[in-house]
Amino acid sequence: MAAVMRQALSRALRRPIRLLVPALLATAAVVSARALLPPTYQATLYLRLSEGDVTRPGDAPRPPRAIREYISAVALSRGRVEQLMRKHGWSTQYLARNPEGAIEDFRGDIEIAVERNYFLYERRQGDPARTAQVSISLSGPDAEKTRAVVHEIGQIILADQTDQRRVQLEQARDLLAAQLGVARARSNEIRATIDRLSRETAGAGGSRSIGLRAQIAALEVQGLSALDRVAALERRADAIAFTAAAESRRLGLNFEVFDESLETRLPRLTPFQLARLAAVVLAVALLLTAATVGSFDDRIYGPQDLEASGLPLFGAVPRFPGDDVGAYRTRISPEQASP
Repeated sequence: MAAVMRQALSRALRRPIRLLVPALLATAAVVSARALLPPTYQATLYLRLSEGDVTRPGDAPRPPRAIREYISAVALSRGRVEQLMRKHGWSTQYLARNPEGAIEDFRGDIEIAVERNYFLYERRQGDPARTAQVSISLSGPDAEKTRAVVHEIGQIILADQTDQRRVQLEQARDLLAAQLGVARARSNEIRATIDRLSRETAGAGGSRSIGLRAQIAALEVQGLSALDRVAALERRADAIAFTAAAESRRLGLNFEVFDESLETRLPRLTPFQLARLAAVVLAVALLLTAATVGSFDDRIYGPQDLEASGLPLFGAVPRFPGDDVGAYRTRISPEQASP
């Protein structure tokens, strides 16, 4: 293989123009494309989702287990993404031409990673508070715009988490209040009926008194059941009140930003870096061009070329002084052609 490569290289060097022109054109194309390529920046926002110091873990607010899917589908819904893109002028032309495609591409460019998600495990009494780390990354050609968009995405997620928990607590509190009112009214109604029947029993006698006592016994069973339901609803109401108080004092779920970074993924190259890139590309292009030109060059340069072509070899005369006299290359040279 080394002999074949040496032979191809030696044949390619006999045709320097065909060797250099493609290599120089390829080098110029690669270096120009890299020099004109705009820089790319990646902004990353790091958030921490943690529980507060609550003493009743069973009543603490619970985040969704699939945090990444929740952020992608709910916090970064299509409507919010479109508003964000229009606000910061992100892919304006693409958004005007194809809103659906622009929004999907933007959502695909957002990288969401969840690490150390201890919310996958149930928290027991005495266990430390659970935490999860969420990172949100976005790449763009403008450093400040990319950082601003990532910051707003973080604010959207924080606000969405707070609003979701507040709405859920309000809905649960209103529902329990309605159920508790119905349960207490039923319990009071049963108690009033028992009191009325008890007064009637005092003035009744015989079989009527026995029937009234039976009704009172049945109503007392229903009253105990109604009191149990009231007690259960009151416990649930206390749990929701505890959760609301924990949220107001930041003892529940805390979703906060704790770090950020801005990296240059594709920076602009200095003249020295461009020259170094050109040297590397030129070397690679010369090797590829030499292999191509030398491999497809079928001209006859020596006896071995005749053998490779299957032509008969009758002999060879080595070069000697005066070998070039009358040769074609000397007849067309400028020195010979000028007289």
